[in-house]
Amino acid sequence: EVVWDYQILGTMPSGELEVLLVALKSDIVEKLFKATEGNGLRLELVDASPAALCNAFRYNYGDLEGCSLLLDIGAKTSNVLIFEKGKVFCRSINIGANSITQDFAAEVKMPFVEAEKFKISDGFVSLGGAYEDPDNPKQAAISKIARQVMTRLHIQVNQTIQFYRCLLYTSPSPRD
Repeated sequence: EVVWDYQILGTMPSGELEVLLVALKSDIVEKLFKATEGNGLRLELVDASPAALCNAFRYNYGDLEGCSLLLDIGAKTSNVLIFEKGKVFCRSINIGANSITQDFAAEVKMPFVEAEKFKISDGFVSLGGAYEDPDNPKQAAISKIARQVMTRLHIQVNQTIQFYRCLLYTSPSPRD
């Protein structure tokens, strides 16, 4: 079950409305309301993270000249938002910081919670190429895995940019 809502973003030159349609799982929304009420607070609004990022960016920076890209790397997903000429394009990518932890936990056969603690306390990312691995094999493994995950994310961000460019700059072909 989901909770649906929408926001009208504007009107296109053709007269069609641009609409942001958002669906959030009901149980997540209920947990948020219960958590805030349990702490003596009253929650008025729950926003999807890409919409919240968009609102925060626009509030802080207004309409900038040219094109701006915002990349938010979260635990489970990364959000790419592209702002240009008063418009916003958004894509969520299913790669986040937990991807590093999951891959590392699987490689060294360690529980996720323990792998996350190790990642935070002892993990680092070396640049790759001609360098010497750390003496600690777990540090070497997490460094390699972090580079691999960031490479996958980089590929997805580049694909998003290319798709956006095609969407924005490709004129429709004439119909026969």
